[in-house]
Amino acid sequence: MNETASDLTVGKRIGAGFAIGLGLVVLVTIVAVWALGRTVTAYESALTQRRDMLVPAIQVESEIRGANVEFLRYLLEGDKRYSTAADSTIRAARLTADRARAIVNTEAATAQNWTQLSTLLNQWASGMDSASAARGAGNQALALSIRA
Repeated sequence: MNETASDLTVGKRIGAGFAIGLGLVVLVTIVAVWALGRTVTAYESALTQRRDMLVPAIQVESEIRGANVEFLRYLLEGDKRYSTAADSTIRAARLTADRARAIVNTEAATAQNWTQLSTLLNQWASGMDSASAARGAGNQALALSIRA
């Protein structure tokens, strides 16, 4: 059964061509399914990373804004409940930043950004403490100049 190309009938040639085409389609399908699986995995990983960074960042930003509003209320009205609310909000912002830094601790650049945020938050809180002390001493002009 050693047939050469000239011995093959037209039907056998068509069948062989169809089999080769079908084999290539199956091969392309296998590669496509593999590539799609990798793409889905990469997309989900990127989405998880973004969520792990973005959600805490938005929470920290919101908490800092809330603390700022409470502290400005304290400076204007002198009511200690606003100062207390600002302090508790800053504590919540610090906790959120620390949790976010712990989550992304494997990525040095991102962890460094969270560390810088914590440093800036501490500096801001220190300035607000100084302004609060000045306001508590009755020197609103000094408190507002520190705040500025």
